[in-house]
Amino acid sequence: MNTSIKKKTIDLKAQLKKINSFSDKVKLLKKSFDGEDCFILLTGPSFNDYSKEELRSKLKDKLVLSVKQTYLGLEDICDFHFWNCSNLPKTPHNIPYQYSDNTIAIASSNYPVGFRWNPKQYLDFFIKIPIIEQFGKENCLVFKKDFEEHALDNVWNRTIGPGIMLETVLYFAVHLGVKSINTLGWDLDAHNSHCYSDSVANKGCQIPWDMKANLEAVPYVKEWLQNRSIELNTLSKTGPMKNILPLKEI
Repeated sequence: MNTSIKKKTIDLKAQLKKINSFSDKVKLLKKSFDGEDCFILLTGPSFNDYSKEELRSKLKDKLVLSVKQTYLGLEDICDFHFWNCSNLPKTPHNIPYQYSDNTIAIASSNYPVGFRWNPKQYLDFFIKIPIIEQFGKENCLVFKKDFEEHALDNVWNRTIGPGIMLETVLYFAVHLGVKSINTLGWDLDAHNSHCYSDSVANKGCQIPWDMKANLEAVPYVKEWLQNRSIELNTLSKTGPMKNILPLKEI
């Protein structure tokens, strides 16, 4: 295991626990993994292109960002975990996720912290997302494509993607200073089918146009990241993303 990455995550989490200010927490993370390759695990069907045993073996010394239920069973290799108030796993006492000191937890919601889960749920970051009915569909990132304006270097408040990748995950990866972003399970292939397992209650966000708009925005996301000297690749051997992004092996 690459102790430099994992030790850095543990050290950062220890520091985050001592900070109350959101802005100070964001500043602490800036370029904290400068020049690293980043691997993002998402819940699309192509997450199954690799077994969890393969992922654990190949990514144990890498910078790993997991999204929602992809964290489960890979807790020991995940440096950051992102989730929101949609598709929460059913757990006792409505505490969706348990964490050790090796994972930084980042949750987001349209509602106040703890409104959709137990207020005792541990978090390092909570991020409020606007409500789309108030914000306006036309102002979403997938249509405006003003990605740079919402970088954490520029503004801490989040906009609507819609979707967790455009709202939090990609922006934190960029803020960490990575040189490449490699995604697995970022499929966006059909509304309400972006789940790697039938056993996971992941029926999407119930916005009929969101996945199509997100898929069409991917080339623009790639261009934005290229302007920041960051490669955007896919690890998914199945699904549509291999036709849009360079296909990489883990």
